[in-house]
Amino acid sequence: MFKTIFIFLAGFTLVTPYFYQGFHFEYHASHHLLLVTTATKCYVITVNSKTATAWTAQRQKVMDELIERIHSGTGLTPRDDSLLHRYHDYLAVVECLRHEVVSVHYSFGEAVTTTAATTTPAVTQPVQGV
Repeated sequence: MFKTIFIFLAGFTLVTPYFYQGFHFEYHASHHLLLVTTATKCYVITVNSKTATAWTAQRQKVMDELIERIHSGTGLTPRDDSLLHRYHDYLAVVECLRHEVVSVHYSFGEAVTTTAATTTPAVTQPVQGV
């Protein structure tokens, strides 16, 4: 019984929260998950080994890159599956409760690429037979 409670609580101790530029960052190391939340959205990032290492050594750069990615809209996908089913992380479920959940494709050092919208001027043709 106590072992089960200890294992359950151990998952919560590996969470490190940070507040930066209006965003709440929460790294769930035991689940390889990074949550970035605002008042209305919960951005979910699956953390690979490169990002995990950078989170420890260059945390501010990781946060800056994620904020840039969020603002640009690059690599963002609305999620409709269960966080609990995918990550088995009860705390993440609670953190994202009543938020729009968005998946963010991210790996540390990956450049944010945006495609500039190109506009082609409309060519008007005279209407025949009028």
